[in-house]
Amino acid sequence: MDLRDAFGDGTGLLDQVVALIRRDGLMDLIGGLNQVGADDQTTSWMGPGANEPVSADRVRDALGPTRSQEIATALGVSTDDVAAGMARLLPLVVDRLTPDGTYPDDERLDSTDLSDIDLVALLGPG
Repeated sequence: MDLRDAFGDGTGLLDQVVALIRRDGLMDLIGGLNQVGADDQTTSWMGPGANEPVSADRVRDALGPTRSQEIATALGVSTDDVAAGMARLLPLVVDRLTPDGTYPDDERLDSTDLSDIDLVALLGPG
């Protein structure tokens, strides 16, 4: 599925992911994913080795309808697009924010550079 039509260069989606993490905390986001059965995936993102993919359905379930709709409205896309886009983006973002397997404090969250993520390729046909 090619998500570039929905998200363009992807910076808006990345901004929404970072805003969500800042507002609710990475631990809350990971906890929500773990509650819907994505604990193997989230563990892989925070540990060494390859990042396991997560399904859009699990992301949708973890976000819940209110958060999904808030992000969709902010970006002018559907909640299905939000779930699919975040499913592609979250493994890499969480991996970058947790290089030593621990949750980032505000300083690390502020200093982690995510600008080199190739969002266009990440959102392209998958």
